[in-house]
Amino acid sequence: MIDNGKVLAEVDEILHHFPHEHLLKIPEQVRDSIAKYKDTSNEWKYDITKPLKDQNVSKDAMSFLIYLNMEYILNHDQKLELQGILESNEKAYESLAQDFNFEEVFKTNDAFETTTIESQNECQLTEKNEKNFFEKILLKIKKMLGF
Repeated sequence: MIDNGKVLAEVDEILHHFPHEHLLKIPEQVRDSIAKYKDTSNEWKYDITKPLKDQNVSKDAMSFLIYLNMEYILNHDQKLELQGILESNEKAYESLAQDFNFEEVFKTNDAFETTTIESQNECQLTEKNEKNFFEKILLKIKKMLGF
């Protein structure tokens, strides 16, 4: 879940370190809305000794900053360059997702089942008991009758 107030607090803090000429390109109404709706209890601070990528900025705040750059700050050629980078990153991500077989990672082993012991709040693996033929038929009949 996105915490909009936290995201806006991060964005506002970063905008305070933008060059003045870049800030002037962002409409005052947008800057005022960011300041108005940010979470004022957020303690995140920009460290001028580190590059932005090393500052543990949330993905949502980075996305918002990219939007502000694309919409208000970058010139046409810079927008095209950034758009190319974003498209390249998206293709690389899609390629990685296709190469990585998520079904294999989350494949379950039918020989074991996980049971929760509520009193101890822990999980343990127990071998499934093979049901005999009669029990399987009884279960199917109960399912058909809605039991």
